[in-house]
Amino acid sequence: MKTSKGTIQGFNGIATVDKKHQIIVDAQAFGHGQEQHTLKPILAEVRERFQRLRIRENILKDGVIITADTGFASTANNDYLYSNKINAYIPDNRFRSRDERFDDQKDKYGHRHEENRKSTRHKQIPAI
Repeated sequence: MKTSKGTIQGFNGIATVDKKHQIIVDAQAFGHGQEQHTLKPILAEVRERFQRLRIRENILKDGVIITADTGFASTANNDYLYSNKINAYIPDNRFRSRDERFDDQKDKYGHRHEENRKSTRHKQIPAI
């Protein structure tokens, strides 16, 4: 799995939960740090499981609301959900960079996070 610190042996575990009954309906492990590419296979597996168990023919179109965190936000996922008429809510963590109402945000509030990053960078250890 690629990370900011290089390649490590690891997996990204994702669980799909039924909020009403508070049970896990699917759990999968992926060898990638990013979650964006996992939405389609997760939803496909949930749909197939509910069909196989004869619970629902198409659980994703029966008024079910899918919610996911910002790691699943992507144009490809939004297009997939829209074209398959799946009711889903995924927060967009980059909307401020595209919305013109936030163009002057850094001028107005400064560069707080950039300043914090600079102060925590590697400091040289003095020679003895």
